[in-house]
Amino acid sequence: MKSKLLLLGWTTALMASAAFATQAAQQLPGCAGLAAQLLANKDISAATSAVQAATATDNSYCLVNITVSALFGPKDGYLPGQKQMVKVAIGLPLSTADGGSGGVQGSWNGRIQDIGGGGFAGAIGSGGPITPAVDTGYASSSTDTGHSASDNGGGAAGGAFALNPDGTLNWGKIRDFAFNGIHEQSIWTKNLVQMYYGRKPQYSYWNGCSTGGRQGHQQAQKYPDQCRRQRFQLGSFHPGRALDASRPETRGWWPNCLREAQRRYASGHCCMRRLRWDS
Repeated sequence: MKSKLLLLGWTTALMASAAFATQAAQQLPGCAGLAAQLLANKDISAATSAVQAATATDNSYCLVNITVSALFGPKDGYLPGQKQMVKVAIGLPLSTADGGSGGVQGSWNGRIQDIGGGGFAGAIGSGGPITPAVDTGYASSSTDTGHSASDNGGGAAGGAFALNPDGTLNWGKIRDFAFNGIHEQSIWTKNLVQMYYGRKPQYSYWNGCSTGGRQGHQQAQKYPDQCRRQRFQLGSFHPGRALDASRPETRGWWPNCLREAQRRYASGHCCMRRLRWDS
């Protein structure tokens, strides 16, 4: 009799647990409903969310684009009337609510893989697309670090975004590029995972090289509490990480600065003779 009662108790508990899980899944928003929830936050100035159809190379997934504007004005280093404009794209494998399956919740593997940028960034995906990570079950993201490549004065390789029209430094945009942009990327990817799947990530990974490598180290050093369960791929271990940028940048600019200051320019013939000598 006791065994029958015990079995009945376990069965009832399992049925209640299953019913609760189903109800919880029904209460979670689908991809299309995420944008409205995001726009209710005062730090989000723009947001869109939509399921992307599967292609010949990529799975269907939920794409969320947001603009974070938590900082503004001279107190935060911007010009008067200027505000932070950090754009972040987050790719989410389809949740149970949107028909996803095979993962810990929908198609999601329970993990995040944030993608680092390249050069001076200025565009979503400057360090690589997010879809390869999403196709393998990760929630993934990328940021422009708060400025457009058209402001760089030379694509990803230019840094003119850091200057105001009068030639003074725009510390708001500089800080967004240096650390605020990637921090917002990390925070809002975690927020979206919680909103969409109803649970926190098991692990978060940072994947980046060159500028993306610097960003990975920056995250770990400046925000250690955010990185206790974060692992770094390429960003920490790849030899191509761009650390201590002041030295290589100065090394690259110094010859041009010296040439302009002295108004002395080497001829092509001279350069070729030196090249042959050095070789």
